[in-house]
Parts: sequence; structure tokens; C-alpha cells
Amino acid sequence: MADDVESNGDDGISAPKKPAVGMRFDNIEAAKQHYVDYARWNGFGVRIDYQRPIKSGETSRAQFVCYKAGKNKKGKEDTQLPESVVPKRKRNITERTGCQARMKVKLDGATYIVEHFEEEHNHHVLKKIQSRQERILGAERQAEAETALTVPRKCGFSLIEEQAGSARGFINRMQTSMLHEANRIRASRSIGFQEELQMTSSYHSMRTGVNTYETMSMTGNSGQYGSRTYKLAVDMEADMYSCECCKFDRDGIMCCHSESYAA
Repeated sequence: MADDVESNGDDGISAPKKPAVGMRFDNIEAAKQHYVDYARWNGFGVRIDYQRPIKSGETSRAQFVCYKAGKNKKGKEDTQLPESVVPKRKRNITERTGCQARMKVKLDGATYIVEHFEEEHNHHVLKKIQSRQERILGAERQAEAETALTVPRKCGFSLIEEQAGSARGFINRMQTSMLHEANRIRASRSIGFQEELQMTSSYHSMRTGVNTYETMSMTGNSGQYGSRTYKLAVDMEADMYSCECCKFDRDGIMCCHSESYAA
């Protein structure tokens, strides 16, 4: 089978290999696509001149030609109609020049072989397509040239640069100061939260009997317990505590009201 591309020594970009008599393709579509790629690379269009099918459904022969092959058909004008005052619209019709550039293939066994190839055109073709790398490099060179023409060259350390450096230093100092202030605010908020949490979990206690007390949150509201006052029975010698909230009886955990005495 034929190689699809050949190396371009100038820029390392691979170009489709030029067709040649004896070149083989796996199927008719591969032959057509190769000639289309070759034509696109070399700046001309392609159309199918003919494809001859056989009973099996395959194509026995096909010819791909330059888009300017053949001649334009001249339309017949009706001389009986009066001349129109409205200008005729110019349609985009390709001007054919009878170009002989073509590639003819035929079925040979299980593959298709090129039996005729004509390279020369009788008209101008477009310039070789630019690769993406070429377009990017060209745009960069153009930008550099325009910059060199419009932007004056710097000589020494100008006043504008000095002012710009001072401005950058001022901005850096401001950013550092703002960062320190933000850290200080976060730290103070953290301390305030810890103090508030400690106050919320702290209680006033008042003895109401020999071993009985009443407790109330120092903030007047203690989370799930709210502002309610709870009665406790405390026997410190026996290390026994009983609270009206019944948390120990319900969950087996000493409540916050009793912990202040246990501590």
C-alpha cells in the first residue's frame, strides 16, 4: 500500500505523497481521500469525473480531476424576451479551463491501482497551505515587528519605573497589614467564642438544704437546658450526685449541673 504522507524538508511538516502510476489503495474511498488531501496541500480542488460500478457493487474504474477540468456550458438566451432593466445577478460559477490534472484508478484484484496520473495544471493554483506552526510563528513575528515600531526602547531607570516600584511596595505593605489585621480579628473572635462557650457552661449555685442545691446558667440560657433552674442532691463524701434533669438516669452520663460539684 502507498504511504499517505511524505516529509517536507523545509519545516518538518508532513505533506501527502504525490500520486504515481502503480500506487495502490485498499478501497476506492482511500484513493479518493488521498487525491483530495494531495490537492488541498497543493492548492486546487477536486471533483469526481466518473465512477463505473460493477454487479458486485464495487467500483471498477474511477477518475478524479481538477475542479477546473472541462469547459463551462453556455446558457441559451431567449432573443424574444425584452432586455431586462434589472442587472443580472452574478453567480459564483467556477470558470473551467480544460485543466488536464487528474488521477485515474482501476480495480486490480482486491485493491485499486493508479493507472494514470497527470500533475500539470493550465491555471494558477493557490499557495501551499500554511501549517498551524507557520501561522503562529508568523503572527508572533508580526506582533514583535509592530511592537518594535510603536513602543520606544527604554534607556536607564526612568521616573515612571521608579514610581511604579514605589506603588508596588506600597501595595505589598498594605496587603501585609490587611493580612495581619484579618488574623488578629480571627484570633479575637476565637477567644470571644471560647469565653462565651465557657460562660454558657458555667452555673450559679445556691444551697437550699444540707445536701441540696439549685443551679442556674450564668448567662441565663444554657443550650438545650434553656433558662430553667435545676435542683440537685449532692453527697460529696459518698460521691453521689442526683440532678432533676435526669441525664445520668437516662443516658448514664453525668450532667453539666453535677459536674461543677464533682470537679
